[in-house]
Amino acid sequence: MKSRSTTLVLSILLAAAPFAMAHADEVPRQVVKFSDLDLQADAGVHKLFARIETAARAVCEAYDTHTIGSMSVVNRCRARAVTGAIAELNMPALTRYHAEQSGQPMLVVRR
Repeated sequence: MKSRSTTLVLSILLAAAPFAMAHADEVPRQVVKFSDLDLQADAGVHKLFARIETAARAVCEAYDTHTIGSMSVVNRCRARAVTGAIAELNMPALTRYHAEQSGQPMLVVRR
C-alpha cells in the first residue's frame, strides 16, 4: 500500500502544479494513508474519498489569496487534485463513488 499512497501524493501535487509555478519550491504536500481501510466495503471507499478531499483542500488552500479570482483557482485545484488522485489509484468502487458525489458521468472504456 505504500506505493499507492506515494502515488496519491504525486497526483495531488501534479494537480496543484499549474497554480504553483511561480513558487515551485513551496508546493504543499499531503500524504493520504489508507492501509487501515477495508476498500472492499463501501464505508472504506467513502472514508478514502473523504481523506482525498481533505488532502486536496489542504494542498489547494495555499493558493487562496482572498481575492475574487482566487476562489475559482482553489476550486479548480481541488477538483483536479481529487480527480487526478482517484484516476491514479484506479479503483472502480472509488471512481464510481466520485462520479456519484460530483454528479459527473462515469467514463467507461471498452476494449
